[in-house]
Amino acid sequence: MLRRFIRDVKNYKTYGVYSAKATLKSEVAGSYLNWLWWILDPLLFMLVYTFIVQVVFNKRMPNFHIYVFIGLNVWKMFNSTIISSASLIRLSKGVLSKVYVPKFIMLASKIYVATFKMVVSFTLVFLMCLFSGIALGLRVLYCIPLLAVLCVVTFGLGLIVMHIGVYLKDLGNMMNVFLRLVYYMSGIFFDIANGVPYPYNEILLKLNPIAFIIQSMRQAIMYNTAPDFLVLGFWLVMGVLFSLLGLSWTYRYENNYVKVV
Repeated sequence: MLRRFIRDVKNYKTYGVYSAKATLKSEVAGSYLNWLWWILDPLLFMLVYTFIVQVVFNKRMPNFHIYVFIGLNVWKMFNSTIISSASLIRLSKGVLSKVYVPKFIMLASKIYVATFKMVVSFTLVFLMCLFSGIALGLRVLYCIPLLAVLCVVTFGLGLIVMHIGVYLKDLGNMMNVFLRLVYYMSGIFFDIANGVPYPYNEILLKLNPIAFIIQSMRQAIMYNTAPDFLVLGFWLVMGVLFSLLGLSWTYRYENNYVKVV
């Protein structure tokens, strides 16, 4: 399976990159603000959450706008990929019925698009840190392995959801409900470490990969602190296992996908 995976990556990587570029271009076609929407979308949500928390509920946190913006960007990358993976095969039926494309390539293209948009938005994070007086240290580079683990976990879970979505039409609606729960358990607009009683805060930060990555990125960017490498390694291994499971399912059943959908 791994040899086939490596061979497919070499043979179809051009298609994956081309598909991702086409998706990015189509998203900004006909829009006056073009790619700025990739920044404006989380930025506007950041302003809403900042107003609700600091004005309506009168709770103060230094640089809360940066705190929320980091969480929203990470969450949007993960959420958009997982949601789209639930119906990815069904929406690609026209292409899959005519030519063979490894199914993981389509998912990888979605991750490329979501990651690219997140990286563009993160330029605003660094600008906000600059104007807020936050000194960025060398530990901000820890965002790179954190992003890598996020992509691996997203890829693995996305493959599993993509496979199940072929056979379960309502999976997209079910994932919307489930991911809404995960959203509130990921500390997007609150501090899990200090806002959730012990030991539940430790459980959330260690067993929820999105909560851990969001918290770790905030620590690296805003507080120049290294992540917990033991937990990071655990989720890297879990992401690889998810990916292997998803690849085994898609390779085994991909010839039946078009017949089912």
